[in-house]
Amino acid sequence: MIEAIVVNCGLTWFIYAFINKIGLLEWLQLRSPNNYYTTLLNCEFCLSFRFALISLIPYLIFIEFDFVYLFVPLITSGITSKLSL
Repeated sequence: MIEAIVVNCGLTWFIYAFINKIGLLEWLQLRSPNNYYTTLLNCEFCLSFRFALISLIPYLIFIEFDFVYLFVPLITSGITSKLSL
């Protein structure tokens, strides 16, 4: 479980840093149709939770079939939001 947290945290941080580096995050914030999506894209914790959940699903399907790993995004979201500062 610890290795899943570390790997998922690193992968989530990489995805967040890459999207922020190429400017996709700002582009989406500027072109969002309403204020709700802009608020969702400004929340680092929310973004890191979604990225962690998306990156964990293939690991959950193909390698581990234990659903206790669904709690990993909750743990890695706080770590990733602290790393992205």
